[in-house]
Amino acid sequence: MKNSLMMAVCTAGLLALSAPANAITMVGSGVATITADNHFDFFTGTGTTGLIEWGATDANKDDWTVNSTINFQWNSLNIDHIYISTWNDTGPAMIIGQFKNIPTGDLYTNATDWEYLTSGNLTRTSTESEIETAIADGGATWTPVTWEASNGTSPWFTRPGFDTAAKYIWDSNGIVTNPADEYVLFRSASAIGVDVPEPGALALLGVGLLGLAATRRRRKTA
Repeated sequence: MKNSLMMAVCTAGLLALSAPANAITMVGSGVATITADNHFDFFTGTGTTGLIEWGATDANKDDWTVNSTINFQWNSLNIDHIYISTWNDTGPAMIIGQFKNIPTGDLYTNATDWEYLTSGNLTRTSTESEIETAIADGGATWTPVTWEASNGTSPWFTRPGFDTAAKYIWDSNGIVTNPADEYVLFRSASAIGVDVPEPGALALLGVGLLGLAATRRRRKTA
């Protein structure tokens, strides 16, 4: 009888480990440092609905020599991405950024962790709803970023305030002269949240693991 009960407890714990659990939502604060040649707007959200704008380049300056430090909130559910809409007036183009204190660990702009799309329907003054529409458009295709350059590369040289892991990126070679009024939307290739199981599921898993350990001890003493 005791063995049967122990096996039932172990089975319940293992099921809690293997079955998808409902997640609880946690909210925390992150810090972003960004600059762009020439303009950026910073959002988080699922993309197709509920984008939240956290900050942008001063529209009167568009000065890539000035970093913007932006505090933002993240949602722990594994669905939200970071989005950066960018605009280049003409000539070389880039964006560089780092995002700290997020559930998945510090995130940096580079050719590994970001992707982009371009849309002729978007402009420098596009609203959140217009960006959401472009993302939801069936023809919108996210493309992995392939061009990056180390912080220190001409013509921007070294921008202070960034970790060495942060790279200049663009949809193509940013150093090559880019067309005027070019609009590119970047997003983190992976969601920035990590699903957190409900406390009940974690407790059941703990009971199962304790039961499994007790069963192994009984076998050793038998």
